[in-house]
Parts: sequence; structure tokens; C-alpha cells
Amino acid sequence: MKKIFTFLVAFLAIAGNAVWGQEADTGDFTVTQGSDYSFESSDSEGGILTITGDVTVSNTNQMATNNRIVIDGGTETYPIDVTFNGINIKVEKDYRWPVMIKSGSYVNLILENENTIESPKFSNGTAATRGILWLEGDEDTGAFSSLTIKGEGKLNVIVNSDINAIGGINALINIESGIIEATKGGIGGQNSTVNISGGEITMNTESSSWGCIGGGNVSTVIISDDAKIYLKNPKNGIYANKIEISGGTLDITYESDYAENNAGNGIVCRGCDDPDTQ
Repeated sequence: MKKIFTFLVAFLAIAGNAVWGQEADTGDFTVTQGSDYSFESSDSEGGILTITGDVTVSNTNQMATNNRIVIDGGTETYPIDVTFNGINIKVEKDYRWPVMIKSGSYVNLILENENTIESPKFSNGTAATRGILWLEGDEDTGAFSSLTIKGEGKLNVIVNSDINAIGGINALINIESGIIEATKGGIGGQNSTVNISGGEITMNTESSSWGCIGGGNVSTVIISDDAKIYLKNPKNGIYANKIEISGGTLDITYESDYAENNAGNGIVCRGCDDPDTQ
């Protein structure tokens, strides 16, 4: 009887992906160092991996996947730690985000190795309210989500329409370290706060009407410490109601045919006394 009971416990642990230290394949992802997740498959839109606690996630192989990630959890005191260690997501259907942070969540996103997220197209009017890495919020209720990016890895954001690379309504975005490179779009959004104190950010947003950093209404941008920010061909490099720059490197360049004919403003501070000099 004792042997039968022991076998049953071991079998249930394996079936539930609960063996200590075991990697668990969920869709096209592999999840390690955590068990707070679930996966829902969809034949028409790809599956969704929902993360609710501390985990490390990577692609099972190096090929891009149509599966997406939702992160839902954490508090201001105890944010959840989600490590991207080789994510490669290419959403095939229009108007779908590769990664979303649910409203009310507090998330530390830790970058290891190289990670890439891409989405094909979003409709007009979503530029200041969503992002390829989308922080969900609600302007009417004041609901928001919080994201802190750190680590030694890299996040590539491939944007194929006029939308933020990282952002959303009421988004709280802190960038402490890591490398972020975006082909288009911006970081921020409507009623957002973007605080960059470290890391290296390179953005080419020649067709964005909002700006590389900030954007939308009533947004705040803070740049300090060891931040390195390189903005190429923006219509507006930084666009916010409140801008504080106390350190770091900010380099805004115009170096394309588009930029020559459509060069905008390096920094636009809508709430400053003298926007031309802030």
C-alpha cells in the first residue's frame, strides 16, 4: 500500500507540472523557476500564456511564435518578477498585442539574453492608448498598471504601425537597466509616467506623431542617472506635460529623407512656461 501511495503522489506531481525545478512546456513557451501560470490555446489567434507570479519564460525553440503573454499580478509592495530569457513573439493577426500587463498589476520585467516582440498593425487612434508591450489601464476609472524593466538582456520591439512600442493609458513605466531597441513607436502613452534612470534605449520613430518618449495627454517624463537614450528621426523626441532631465545621455538625430522633410521638435513640454527652451 505504501508503494502504491508513493507512486500516485509522484504521478500527480508530474501531471501537474509541479516537480521541483522541472521545466514545463506551455504552448510554444518553456516556463522555469515558477508554477504560477496557465495556458489557453486558440486555433485562430494562437495561444495565451497567463503569468500570475514569479517565473522565467523563453521560447521552446528559436522560431517566432504566434502565442502571446499576459501578466496579471503583483502589488506595489510585492511586485512579481517575470524574466524574459529568449522570448520571440510575432503576432500574425492585426490588432493583437504580443505582451499585455493587466490593469492593477505591478511587474518587474527582467531581461536576459535577446528577446523580440512584433505585431503587424493597429487601427488609427490607438497610438496613445496601447503598445506592442501594452500596459492596460482605464482613463475613466483611473485604473493603471506598473512596469519596471531591468536586467542585462535586450528587448527588440518591432512596430509596424503608428503605435507605442511600450505603453498604454495611465501607464507607470520605469526603466532601470537593459537594452531596448524599437523600430518605430514610442514609450509612454496617455496619462503616463516614464522614469528612465538606466539602460540603453534606441528608437527610430520617423512616422510617429506623438513622440519617442511620453506622448498623449498629461504625461510625465523623468530622465536621470545612467540613462542612455538615442532617438532617431522623431517628429517629437520627448512630448509631455512635465519633463525632468537631471542626468543621463539624450541624443536626438535626424538622418533620413523623411526627417529632412518632416523634422519636428526635439523636446516638446506642453506644461512648461517656455516650451521652446525646456
